Order: sequence, then C-alpha cells, then structure tokens
Amino acid sequence: MLALALGSSGAFAQSADNANTAVQSNDAIVVIGSRGKPRTITDSPVAIDSVDAAAIAATGATETGRILQELVPSFNFSSSSVSDGTDSLLPATLRGLGPDQTLVLVNGKRRHKSALVHVNTSVGRGTAGTDINAIPGSALKQVDVLRDGASALYGSDAIAGVINFELRDDPEAGSVSASIGQNYESDGLTYQASLNKGFALGPDGFVNLTYEYTNHEATNRAGLSAQCQYICTNVGGQTRASASTEAREIAFDRQNFRIGIPNLKGTVYS
Repeated sequence: MLALALGSSGAFAQSADNANTAVQSNDAIVVIGSRGKPRTITDSPVAIDSVDAAAIAATGATETGRILQELVPSFNFSSSSVSDGTDSLLPATLRGLGPDQTLVLVNGKRRHKSALVHVNTSVGRGTAGTDINAIPGSALKQVDVLRDGASALYGSDAIAGVINFELRDDPEAGSVSASIGQNYESDGLTYQASLNKGFALGPDGFVNLTYEYTNHEATNRAGLSAQCQYICTNVGGQTRASASTEAREIAFDRQNFRIGIPNLKGTVYS
C-alpha cells in the first residue's frame, strides 16, 4: 500500500511539472478589446456605479431616464402604451423590483414620489415611483447608483437600491446645448434645448440654474387592425350586410391603433 501511494504521488508531481511547463511556454496575453475605465467602486461594502457629466453627455440621450438606462446595469426605464398617465411618466426600476422600491435622492436628500399610480399592464402596476425625467440631465454633475438592497440604512423604499443625483455646483460654470433627431422609422422627431449657468453669491455661496425644453413627437409601431367594425351580425353561420355597410367596412382605416410613445412636451428646471 505504501509503495502504491508513493508511486501515485510521484506521478501527480510529474503531471504538475508538465502542466507548469506548458503554462510557462504560452505566449503573452494580449487584450484586444476593452469597455474603458472601470466606473464601479468595489472597495465599498456594496457595488456603487458613479457616472460623471462627461459620460452623461456622451450618451446623446435627451431624457434622464434614458441616460441611466444606457449607463447603469440593472436599471430599466420601460416604455408603455395605452396605460393612462404611465405613457408619459415612465416607471424607473432597479434590479427588476418595483418603482416604489428604488430610493431617489437629489444631493443626498429624498426626492418626492409621483402622485400617479401605474395601472393596466405597465411595469410597476399598482405602485407610484419617482419621475426621473423631472430632473434635467443638463443639470447633473454626477450620478451615483447603489445597486443593492439598502433598506437597513435608508428605509423600506430602498429595497432595490438608491440613486443619488448630484447637481452642478460650480459658480463659474455655464453651458448651452441643442439637439435634434428622429427614429429610423421616420417618426418620433425630438428636439431639445438646454441652458445652464452658475452665479457666485458672496465669498462662499453660489446659485446654479438650469432650464431645459423638450418636444418629442409620437411614435407608432402598431400593425393594421383586423377587427370587424361594421359587419358584425352573424345569422345562421352567415354574415348579412348591405352593400353600403360592406363598402364602409372595406374603406375603414385599419391603421387605427397606437402602440408607441405619445407626443410629449416638457419644460424642466432646477
């Protein structure tokens, strides 16, 4: 038994030496792609994403919710249609949880919830979240997102995580921007104009003002309606209708339903 054990040990050591030799003979590892400088703070108890103003401007998005959707993992800003006010006040969610379970802060202070309760089949049905788009993107200095449950520290409205919007605080800063664009389907024409300016107040004070105007035309991705409009009487398995009724049915506009984003006009300031 002792001899067998020694033999096995020798064979294992030889295999390990061969493996080490093979690893050492490999070529150097070359990185052929990268997503850029890491932005996740990993030396904190939980993962925190920190997005600066340069990354926000680089997205090209005109809505604050769309900006975060492009930059922050697990953040979702769902579009809705035929869902009452949810068509314009879109629900913002973290980690697939409800809109009312994400705590939104502005400069470290709680942002109030919306009075709208999401209904029908929209995301977050039965809850009331925070209107993310009411915070102008051009006023943001930085956005910090805590992507983990933080209810023990912040309360029950932080089960999904915390989003903290830091506004610009430079008394000498100022910017003017304008953008225009539309979808590949030739709809949804959007144009936006924003103005930001800081003013110094005394030796230590400041005021930073932001004005932003957005006009977003409607989009529609619905197909043709196949629902009967006029010929709806079935007698004995056969449909009976006059010639005029059949003509109205044939001439009916089948593009009579909308699935998409409504026409939105908004002015936000801070």
